Amino acid sequence: MADAGFIALTLTVSKEGKQFVSRCEELGTASCGDTVDGALENIKDATLEYLNTIERLGQRDRIFEEKGITVRKTRPTLVPLPHALHPGSVASPYVTKIPVAV
Repeated sequence: MADAGFIALTLTVSKEGKQFVSRCEELGTASCGDTVDGALENIKDATLEYLNTIERLGQRDRIFEEKGITVRKTRPTLVPLPHALHPGSVASPYVTKIPVAV
C-alpha cells in the first residue's frame, strides 16, 4: 500500500466498570482494554483496520466526506482536541497515514 496523505483523528478513553473503553470520535470505531494505554493501542488497531477496509471497498472518499475528515498532504504538527469531553474521559490526537490500495 502507498500513502495518499495524513488524517488527524481524536481518540477518547473512559472507564466503564473494570474496563477502559476507547473510541475514535470521527469514525465511530470502538474498542477497550484493561488500561488506558491498552485501550488506546486497541483503538488504533481497530481504526487502522477500518481504514484499510473502507479503502479496499472503495468507500473511503464517501465516508471521509460524510464525516468531514480532511486528508492533508503533510503530517500535521498541531492537532486540536475537542473542547467538550465526557467527565472522566481523556483524549489523544492520532495522526495516521492513509492507506491506498495499489
